[in-house]
Parts: sequence; C-alpha cells; structure tokens
Amino acid sequence: MPRVNDYQARIDESIQKLGGYWKPLSSLARLIEEFGEACEEILNAGEASVESFISELTDLYIISTCIANQYCADLEEEYKLLGYTSQTYELYQSLPVPEDLQRATLALSPAVGQIARILNHYEGDKKKKKTEKEQRVAAEIAHFHLKLLQLAKCLNTNLFTQIEKILEKNLSRDIGRFELTHDPTTEPARKRFIEHLEKQELLQSRKIWGGSPWQLHLPLEDNIQQQLPLFRRFITCAPVEGLEGLVLEVNMPPEKQHLIPGVYSEIIADILSYLTQQDDYVSVPSTITPSAILKGETVSLYLGKHAAEVVCFGAHLPQEDPRYIAKQGQLFLYFKLK
Repeated sequence: MPRVNDYQARIDESIQKLGGYWKPLSSLARLIEEFGEACEEILNAGEASVESFISELTDLYIISTCIANQYCADLEEEYKLLGYTSQTYELYQSLPVPEDLQRATLALSPAVGQIARILNHYEGDKKKKKTEKEQRVAAEIAHFHLKLLQLAKCLNTNLFTQIEKILEKNLSRDIGRFELTHDPTTEPARKRFIEHLEKQELLQSRKIWGGSPWQLHLPLEDNIQQQLPLFRRFITCAPVEGLEGLVLEVNMPPEKQHLIPGVYSEIIADILSYLTQQDDYVSVPSTITPSAILKGETVSLYLGKHAAEVVCFGAHLPQEDPRYIAKQGQLFLYFKLK
C-alpha cells in the first residue's frame, strides 16, 4: 500500500521534470494564491464547484509538499509525530470528518499563516522575536496536510487519489511557464556528494543542502560570493529544521590539476578566510590550518552561533580513504552541524 513518502517523492520527481523548485517565498505566494481560490470555490457553494474545490485542495497539498521538500522534511516522520500513520489508506480511514465545510476551510487560515511566518523568518526580512516560540515549517506543513485531507474526506474523496492526476496535468501545462532558480536540494553537488556517501556507506542523513555550481571562469572570490546567500539561509533554518550539513563542490581547471594539493590548500584557506570576514557566517579558531582540513581531518568551527565541523573529500587523499574522490580536480567541502 502507498505511503506518504511515496507521494512526497513523486511530487519531487514531477517538479524536477518541470525544471526545479521556485524560490521558497514564491512557493509561499503560490500557496496563498491557491488558498484564496479554494475559499472562492467554497463560497460559491454549488455542486458544480465540488470538483474544482477538490482540485484546489490537491494543489495546496502539492505546493506545501514542495516547500517541505526544499527543507528536506521527512513527512512520514512528521505525521507520526502528530500521532498519525503514514500508510495513506489507513490515514484516510482514521481522520475525523468535519461537520461544517465552510468552517473547516476557514480553519486552514491559521495553518497558512504559520507557514508564512516561518518562511518569512527563514527567507524574508522579518526577524524572530526573542520571546517567539520556535516552530518548524515541516511540522506546520504536516499539520496543514491533515486539515486538507479532512476537508477532502468531508466530500468523500481521498486526496491522495487526486495527486497523480494533478501532477500529470501540471507537467503538460507548466513546462517553461515559471522562472526557476537554483535550489540547494536539487543542486548537482548535493546529488554527487550523496552518491559518494552511499557508495562508501557513510550516509547518515539525506538532510543535506548543496552549493550552487562552481564556475571555472570566475575568480575564487566571485564563486564564494555566490554561495553567501545559501550560507545565510542554512545558518538560519538548519538548526530548527534538522538539516545535517551543507556541501560545496570546488572544481579545479585541468591546467591546474597537477598542482594539487598545493592549490587546494590555498583554496580552502581563501574560502575560510572570506567566510570569516562576513558577519555571523563562519568562525574558525586561529589554531586551525587549511593543511589539517586538506589531510581529511575533521575540524571544528562555528556556523553562525552553531557548533559545526568541516571535512574535505578529494582526489588528493589516499585511495583507501573513504573520502577519496576518483575524479581529478574535484573537491567537496562539507560543513556539518554538530
């Protein structure tokens, strides 16, 4: 029988076929747009609007799942934390049926507001109050999902049966329709790094973000500059959402590959030096040397105010080392929260 994570993975697969995810705040705007359309349908209150209303609920489920995916959420885990099974048929059977459809639709508003509040903290300009309770977007989305599923059940519909239809429709309609951006959950660096960890049986968690592609034609400083917004986002949301780490993939031009590891040592030194010059990004103890990182030692530092460590993977390491990368000129720098 299908499980919640099967649908989560199917939504991710569909979005990647479309070209990738939107910026999180753009996804939030889409979520609010679809919520408005759902409310409009329920206000029409006619039999003819039932199918459209179910379609809007399905869109809300898909878009909110996209947001969850962008923070590497495990929705099965989140459902279980709320006391619900992740097996979709059993979940549908166990949910209560709202007595009043309009009131139940209105009850979605606080959940949408909570998701918006958290994303504004993570991605927007709103700073969290010191007295504000810590909330995870993954948990709020799971809570939102349960309300959507109850609304659909009120109309004798298991929402999971509608997801595949909507995804197929979106796939044929939306290719090339939206401007897409780099997302840390779909970057090639993340994919290649996770594949290496799996091959070496080192993978502990898939809750990893990847840096944007390293541009060989750009100076080192420009490449690092491109990663800074990602570091800011990671430092803000990773400790709350349970993200494990952030990986940068540094590629060496062919004409310099014979200079490894000397050039790598300089690159690591420059990256750490540049990051430490930025406010609240990375703090590195003065005793740390790039050569220690280059040797594959795990080195402690701080990402923002959070204890972390950095370790490198590359072709310069001994072949028997699980962090050895066979491809010449390729270096992974992995910043992992403790």
